[in-house]
Amino acid sequence: MSGPRWRVRIVLDEDARNPNHEYDQLAHVVTTDDDRGRYLPISDETGPLGWVWDRVKDSAHSGEVFERYARMFHGAVCVEDTQCPGSSGIWYVTGEKIARDDLTHGEVVEDIESQIEVYRKWAAGEVYECVVEKLTTWVAVDPDVEPSTKLDWVEVERVGNLYGIETAEEAARSELDHYARSGVAA
Repeated sequence: MSGPRWRVRIVLDEDARNPNHEYDQLAHVVTTDDDRGRYLPISDETGPLGWVWDRVKDSAHSGEVFERYARMFHGAVCVEDTQCPGSSGIWYVTGEKIARDDLTHGEVVEDIESQIEVYRKWAAGEVYECVVEKLTTWVAVDPDVEPSTKLDWVEVERVGNLYGIETAEEAARSELDHYARSGVAA
């Protein structure tokens, strides 16, 4: 065998947590429908306008009322997401946050849609890890042991929180390329 041999396995990330709880997100979200409790809320944190949702959620056209209030009185950009199956919600960014971060309407909508996509992948269980492994030769200390050498794959690195198989495949190719080019020894 000449030089290190590498492989990357893509496995489910069994420790993946709701991305809305793990990262500092631009948008806030209120869960508008959880199918009568069948699904978890999108996020426990409803942001600065959560109190508005609490007041209007039981009224007719509650989603429209919430979005109108958020836009009129807080300059918010809102995107409604009706995920089927799963919880539905209204994702929003207040005008104050938009002005503070000097964002355009298009940038905000793009960011919200990205957050929704990541959340959907998490909710569907599509979160992966790349496990980088090196083919290693083990040599027996006792020369009387047969066989005296053994080949085995040894984990070198694990990269997690990869939302979607396309992202995981891209990360796997990148990791494999990095290790294969660098000749890094474990």
